[in-house]
Amino acid sequence: GAPPPRLADYQQSVREFGLKRDDFIAIIDGMEMDVVADIRAPDEATLDLYCDRVASAVGRLSVRIFGLPEADGLELSHHLGRALQLTNILRDVGEDWRAGRLYLPAEELAAYGLTEADLGRGRVDQRWRAFMRFQIERNRPDVLVLDLFMRPMDGFQLLQMLRAHREFNDMVIIVITALDDEEIARRGGLPKGVMLYRKPVPFEKLQGFIEAALLKKQLAAG
Repeated sequence: GAPPPRLADYQQSVREFGLKRDDFIAIIDGMEMDVVADIRAPDEATLDLYCDRVASAVGRLSVRIFGLPEADGLELSHHLGRALQLTNILRDVGEDWRAGRLYLPAEELAAYGLTEADLGRGRVDQRWRAFMRFQIERNRPDVLVLDLFMRPMDGFQLLQMLRAHREFNDMVIIVITALDDEEIARRGGLPKGVMLYRKPVPFEKLQGFIEAALLKKQLAAG
C-alpha cells in the first residue's frame, strides 16, 4: 500500500538518488546485532559483517547522494566505513566493556595472549600495547581530513599528537576550517606539512588533491 505521509521525504530521496533498499536493511540488521545479544569477542567474519552493516552501508547510501561514480563510491564506502568503525571500537574499548560488549576479535586477542579477564581488569601491559600497535598500524589511513573543531576532540591537540609519533609522519593531513590565520596562530598554529582549506571547500577540489597525494605516495613507494 501507500506509505504514510511522514515518509514522503524519504521516498523522494530514494527516487532522486537511487538509494538501495538492501543498504537500509543492512543498517537495521546491524543495529539488531547489538540488541539481540551483546557482542563479545566475535570472530573476524562476524566483526567484518557488523562493520559492513553499521558503517559501510551508511557509506553506500551517502556516496550515492554525493554523486560519486558507482565503482569509486562502493570502494570508498567499503574501506572508509570499516576504518571508521574499527577506530570507534578501539577508542571505546573501556566504555563498551562496561556496557557488556567486546568488539575486538577473539582470534586477534588470543594471538597476543589476551583474555577477557585481562580486559576486565584494565591491564595495560606489553601484550596490550603490542595488540594496539598492530590495530593502529593496519587501520592507519593514508589521508586524514579533519576539522579543527570536532567536539569533544580538540583538532589542534590531535594534530600535535599525530606529528609527535613517527608512524604517522607519512600521513597526508588536510585541515578544513573557517578560522582565519590570526586565530589559528593564536591557538598554536598548524604543524609543518599540513594542507589547509577554508570552508566551504568544493568537493571536486578536495577530491583532486587527495587523488594527487595518494598517487604521489604510490609512486614514491615504487
